[in-house]
Amino acid sequence: LLWRNTHPGSAAFQNRIWPVILGLLCIGALTLLITRYLVAHQIRTMASAQAMMEASRVKSEFLAKVGHQLRTQLNGIIGYAEIIQEETDSPSARSDAERIVTGARHLNVLLNDILDQSRLDTDRISVKREVLPVVGMVAEVHGLMRPTARTAGVNLTVQPSAAANYVVADHVRLRQCLLNLIGNAIKFAPRGCVSIKTRVQQREGGDVVVFDIIDNGIGIAKTEQENLFKPFSHANAQVGEIYGGAGLGLSIARDLAHAMGGDITVTSELGEGATFSLSVPVASPKALKAA
Repeated sequence: LLWRNTHPGSAAFQNRIWPVILGLLCIGALTLLITRYLVAHQIRTMASAQAMMEASRVKSEFLAKVGHQLRTQLNGIIGYAEIIQEETDSPSARSDAERIVTGARHLNVLLNDILDQSRLDTDRISVKREVLPVVGMVAEVHGLMRPTARTAGVNLTVQPSAAANYVVADHVRLRQCLLNLIGNAIKFAPRGCVSIKTRVQQREGGDVVVFDIIDNGIGIAKTEQENLFKPFSHANAQVGEIYGGAGLGLSIARDLAHAMGGDITVTSELGEGATFSLSVPVASPKALKAA
């Protein structure tokens, strides 16, 4: 019998070791090149993002400084125009002064929106945590917006819920959100109806009080609803041309709602009015006791 080993064995492997080593070296070199490219790309991306953030911060600070100066001058213009209104006996002069006051106040509102947006961009808006009565907040904003609704021919009604008692929020910022939502509802529902309702909604993270601002105005198409909460944006270009505004009110209101632990949502159909819902955390028994 003759025995023969048919496997190549170590001798055959030694003849092929150099091609294997060369292949491994090529793979290693290619891996290093890819890693170097990815790291360089990541560094460039981070540098670009930091540059954009710095540019945004500088822009926001510039807007805040310039806006403060402009607001000071606007307040002076409003004050002098009101003095002219009160002291003049000429109907034409009084009418001109009224136009000055109206225009200056409109510019003041736009300027305040821009300043708020710049503060939100730089995280410079502080939000207090106060225990606030829901009925009192609704009565306050209803009293403030009643003259505007009367001028626009809008029937502004209130339907508070007995279950909605107290919320934890910033008084000034919550009022700002509600005034913005009610003002928009009045603007887009001329000669119509606007209702302010409250309700308690149970959620997984904690119960919230929901302020529903309901109008029977022009409504908003579903495809255009996301544009409402983008800064300097309207539902569409036609709405911006007809009704005007800087397109910042809803963006600021939602950011403030988020800062207070709530949110703003919209439900609407084109031509069938809209419902904007502002949710704010319910005051816990501990918060009520501390207040």
